[in-house]
Amino acid sequence: MRRRRFLATLGGAAFAAPLSPVAQLPAGIPRIGVLMGADPSDEATKLEAFRGALEKLGYIDGQTIVIEVRYAMGRPDRFSSLAHELVELAPSVIVCVGRRETTALLAATRKVPVVFMQVNDPIEQGFVASLAQPGGNTTGFTQMSAELDPKRLQLLHDIAPSLSRATFLVNPHLTPALHGRFAQAEAAAKSLGIALLRVDAATPADLNAAFSSIEVSSSEALLIQNDPMLTGTEFSRILEFALAHRCRRSSRLTHGVFRLASCSATDPTSWRMRGWPPVMSTRS
Repeated sequence: MRRRRFLATLGGAAFAAPLSPVAQLPAGIPRIGVLMGADPSDEATKLEAFRGALEKLGYIDGQTIVIEVRYAMGRPDRFSSLAHELVELAPSVIVCVGRRETTALLAATRKVPVVFMQVNDPIEQGFVASLAQPGGNTTGFTQMSAELDPKRLQLLHDIAPSLSRATFLVNPHLTPALHGRFAQAEAAAKSLGIALLRVDAATPADLNAAFSSIEVSSSEALLIQNDPMLTGTEFSRILEFALAHRCRRSSRLTHGVFRLASCSATDPTSWRMRGWPPVMSTRS
């Protein structure tokens, strides 16, 4: 039961950054590996939240546990090497956020427990056998992003009933079933009287072209896919664009929270709403 409680805390909280040099700690202290997609500044809030949650359970970084964090700095090509680096540290468990991070970790180990978050349909991805009985060395939380896209569009419509044009900004390399996901979102938008445009941006260099496409389309709102780049390393750049063009944005943030904020420079009103609870899969 204590092991399950510990793993559930790893998945339900954010993450913690290491505070003390490993060399100063007694041998045998458990290690927790953390694989992050963005850079330290973008992940700081999640890491501090996780550290605080662990401390409440008596797991104190630098005293009773050691937390090893590796950052991909917005570069998915680094996931494989960072995953192997974490596995070589022989941690008790490794935590990650996202499909590509989970894929890299499972390619690196089938023995070290892996706790994932924000993975769409982990059964279809091959990460778990079922939600009730994950099997293998993997468990975690699924965010059901595709199922929530219509809800996000509905929230945008509730905020701005006159909204007629919106853009879905996505990383085409992040979600294998993106075509089907966009089709569902497009159908939901159509039912609300909204013309939905899909704009792809796989790298920071793609954003200029993406912004141009959004401008040409005269979009009035942005629906932003959760991604280490789009809602991480490049999010401030996207927000600046949205503010400059007075468009609303709807972005999926971590911890099951939606943040819906008006991007009008003359209307700073903001809203925050809790999203639907994720389906948690626990190891039996």
